[in-house]
Amino acid sequence: MASTLAANALCSIANMHEYFSEHGINAFADHENQPAMTPTNGVVERAINRASAFIYGRLERRYTAAEIQASEQAQHYCVVIACVSVTRTQGNGVPDSIATDFDYTMKEIAHIWDCYTSLTTA
Repeated sequence: MASTLAANALCSIANMHEYFSEHGINAFADHENQPAMTPTNGVVERAINRASAFIYGRLERRYTAAEIQASEQAQHYCVVIACVSVTRTQGNGVPDSIATDFDYTMKEIAHIWDCYTSLTTA
């Protein structure tokens, strides 16, 4: 099932290659060498789209879409979440360094969400 990046995707495959390496992304996206699961058949693109949707869903309560798209931090969040999604989608374990970054990323997003929620319900 081929997939393309959403127009509002917060990161790219090239960003993921910079963070995790091209070989790493390709290996985790296609760990069984199945042609239907190669990175060019949408595994990585779907991971980026899911990560972007997650970030927008959490941050749009506080920031505009334009602010999120311009944020280097939001772009990094997307890379980290998408890398974890690629590894988990294919049934692999997440490398320790990425798991640590993922935990930090999720705490940061939760903190932004909590701060906004406490401001709007006070």
